[in-house]
Amino acid sequence: MLEQHRRELIIVAARALDKAQMIRFSERTGTLSATDLGRTASHYYIKYDTVEVSMLNFACRCCFQSLTLLCSKFAALPQSMS
Repeated sequence: MLEQHRRELIIVAARALDKAQMIRFSERTGTLSATDLGRTASHYYIKYDTVEVSMLNFACRCCFQSLTLLCSKFAALPQSMS
């Protein structure tokens, strides 16, 4: 029972990271593969929330105002500034 719950948590997290293009997750085989974006985020301690916001908002065209608004939503920005 505990093992099944842990497996479900891993699958949910893997799906979210796959959606943010930080890893590639094959549900059929259960394999996880790192992507360049995921490696870069890991190297620079960029949080998943920051990558998720950027992936959602960079899909559309950005002007200067929307770019500054986007940067204000980044979760990791205050930590990297200090």
